[in-house]
Order: sequence, then structure tokens, then C-alpha cells
Amino acid sequence: MFLIFIFLGSIINLEAIVNFGYMMLFTLAIANILGCILLSEQVAENLKKFWQKLKFKEIKGR
Repeated sequence: MFLIFIFLGSIINLEAIVNFGYMMLFTLAIANILGCILLSEQVAENLKKFWQKLKFKEIKGR
């Protein structure tokens, strides 16, 4: 796979390679944002539980 991309990089112009890289970063960002949205309810619930435990000294703060 690495050799295939080395070969393609030598025959394709630089702009296409940079655009491909940007496209890959964009798709990864979309996946991360979607994951954050899907998990936001669970994170908020766990954060409330954490603050309650911290308030009642069930866990130590700094």
C-alpha cells in the first residue's frame, strides 16, 4: 500500500495530493463531530454524577 501511494505521488500533481489530504482530514473531522454529538447526552449525565460526588466528598478534589 505504501509503495502504491509513493508511485501515485510521483505521477499526480501536488495540488491533487494536497486536496486529497484535506478531504481525508475533513472526513475524519466529520466522524469526530458525529461521535461527539451522539455521546453528548452520556457525557452530560456522567458529568452531573461526577459533580454530585465531588460536592458530597465521595471523591477527593485537589
